Amino acid sequence: MGYRGAWAALRNEFQPLNRKRVHRLWKELRLNVRPRTRKRRKGMPMPDAPTRPNEVWCLDFVHDSCLNGTQLKILAVVDEFTRECLALEAASSIKAPKVRQILSEVFKERGAPKYLRSDNGPEFVAKTVQDWIAAVGAKTAYIEPGSPWENGYVESFNGRLRDELLNGEIFYTLREAKIVIESWRRHYNAIRPHASLNYRPPAPEVFLPAFTAWPAAHRRP
Repeated sequence: MGYRGAWAALRNEFQPLNRKRVHRLWKELRLNVRPRTRKRRKGMPMPDAPTRPNEVWCLDFVHDSCLNGTQLKILAVVDEFTRECLALEAASSIKAPKVRQILSEVFKERGAPKYLRSDNGPEFVAKTVQDWIAAVGAKTAYIEPGSPWENGYVESFNGRLRDELLNGEIFYTLREAKIVIESWRRHYNAIRPHASLNYRPPAPEVFLPAFTAWPAAHRRP
């Protein structure tokens, strides 16, 4: 997240907060993390770039494990336009029927997107999943095999998930992993500042004063 993200997360709690002061403390505490170097490919625009929310969702898996030996398979579903993580489901195994079940729950809450972008994994290209996606009015947008950069939004999200949670957290059981991962998803959506969104969260929590939320409270006998 870097010192800018730390400044954005603390500026409401500590006002006024100078960004340069945060940068100086960041360096003194040696919190700088050397960025990972990746090969960048040029001249390959992102196909079907979204122009509004709920237009393109991207899907991918992240793998981890629990201390008791249980393998974790985590399905991430991200709205490419808003950057909101719509689902982050952890299980010991996620196959095509489970993918359909997870997406069905998100569809009930958000409606069906125009496109679902994913790789060509068997969980996504299964005929039952393709037929169901077509039946609800969405379309699949599979990336070329061996071309993860075509699904760059979810790849970036997976990197943040691993750096900010999985690499520093020990899960003892699958149940604990589910609770912690879901808690991180809520924090990611509602609190964590995003540089691409002018250091604001994708879906900030809104708190209304009691008298605003409950008009009846204004009336007195």
